[in-house]
Amino acid sequence: RQAAMDSADDSGDGWVLLLAWGMVVLGIAGLVVPLVAIRKWEGGWRVAAMVPVVLVGFVVLRIVVGIAMDPSSHNLWPFELAMVGGLSSALMLLFVVVRWLVGAGRRR
Repeated sequence: RQAAMDSADDSGDGWVLLLAWGMVVLGIAGLVVPLVAIRKWEGGWRVAAMVPVVLVGFVVLRIVVGIAMDPSSHNLWPFELAMVGGLSSALMLLFVVVRWLVGAGRRR
């Protein structure tokens, strides 16, 4: 049994690490990309870029309030932030594609 444990295949460890770093990057991008868009876009597009920021802010506020009330209530908060960051990134990708399709932001 010990020999089998010693020779265990660890080839999946690289994928787990890659997935973990991908979640971190996705979470950060979910906040940074909308903030950059709010700064650069105008009109209704700026308002649209505020939607993901409000969404991320709501989740962060919910986590902070939940932890203040019960410190054990959000033990998996990094995953919560990664999920909302992914949703925020997906929304921003959708906004960028629609902006490109309608021709918004092109120089005249």
